[in-house]
Amino acid sequence: MSSTEPDELRAEFGQFAASVKELGRDVEKLRRALDTLADVETWRSPATRKRCMQVLRDSESFALPQVKSLLDRLAPALAKYRVGLRERFLTDLETALQEEGGSLRRIGDQPPVFEISGLTLTIDFDKEDASLSYAREEVAKLPLDALEVLQAGRTVRDSLQDAWCGAEAFFAALLSAYRARLGREGKPLGERIQLVKLCAELGVEYANRGLWQSKQKGLRPLERVELAFCLDLLARAGKLHQGKHRLELGTATGGSTKDKKQVLFLEAGMGGGQYYLSLRFVNSQEQS
Repeated sequence: MSSTEPDELRAEFGQFAASVKELGRDVEKLRRALDTLADVETWRSPATRKRCMQVLRDSESFALPQVKSLLDRLAPALAKYRVGLRERFLTDLETALQEEGGSLRRIGDQPPVFEISGLTLTIDFDKEDASLSYAREEVAKLPLDALEVLQAGRTVRDSLQDAWCGAEAFFAALLSAYRARLGREGKPLGERIQLVKLCAELGVEYANRGLWQSKQKGLRPLERVELAFCLDLLARAGKLHQGKHRLELGTATGGSTKDKKQVLFLEAGMGGGQYYLSLRFVNSQEQS
């Protein structure tokens, strides 16, 4: 036997030991993934489930027959699970809403969209999540859990209502914010300004006038969704003309609607259900 053979053999033992150590880490990773997929709560998380399924696919090289069997059965099991999830979620949601005296109204199919107590609920059954929005502004992203969706809806509505200070107070704050913005842009009274740019000035007016209903907001800009909500309520109250001033909104047309950050969708508005770009106040006494 050559004197070098033991050295070569020992080197192979060392290399094999390193491989076994790496294999041990992979096996432990597989075990954790299997434990996760066996848990009810983590199974309901599509992101976690996807991550664990990839671990199973990567571990097929271990040549463990059970891994391949589980993967083969996983696709049909997931399809059946999603069908059940869809039926269960909608049934639970309708039941819970009925108990609260509310209702679920379908307004779209691709994707499924519902009106739920003044908010829009959009469901993605493939991703197993839902989003709540108002004025086409997303305000919450949620798992497909009926109670979580309803609780989030209550929180959103309370937050929006916190910004509504009444028709007279909001009109006065909006007029003052409009004048402040005109001053910043060097424009005369009656000129149009971009609607969404009023959020900062309105935040100052709310802070100075103590208009937040919670009295705890401090100085911050109004959020776009809050501005849309208040303008909707102002329109519904029929208070777009107060004293000698009349509020006019300019619709967004053509290319101006492409950048949604520059426009605001109003549910009620000046006729309802469209995007608006600009705002101005005019002196109705002068016009008459």
